[in-house]
Amino acid sequence: FADDILNLGSSYVKGAFGCGNTVPYERVMYLNQGYLTKVVLAYDANPDYPNYYSEPNIDLDIQIYDPNGNWVGASTRMDSTGEPYSFSPTMSGNYKVRMLRYHCDATYNNTWFGIAWAQ
Repeated sequence: FADDILNLGSSYVKGAFGCGNTVPYERVMYLNQGYLTKVVLAYDANPDYPNYYSEPNIDLDIQIYDPNGNWVGASTRMDSTGEPYSFSPTMSGNYKVRMLRYHCDATYNNTWFGIAWAQ
């Protein structure tokens, strides 16, 4: 899914995130009405964490909001380090993708993340 987005000529943002960081993290994306839109959050986690393959040491989720602030949808997987979401905007405008921290084990304090989107 993430490879598909990057191959589409997407827009993206990247950064670092620690367990103590203020959340949520938000990014605005201008989207056109009626076009299939793919959004993905990818992040790293500590592979030495005891439950890494079933529940990594950090769980970040994404939520999407339309230009009026209405909730569109979310990706809330807890067993991987990727959060994909696809939808077709019902109106053109500035949509928000919001990254939320659901779980974070402070033994691994710096997580790199990237959020990409494409229509």
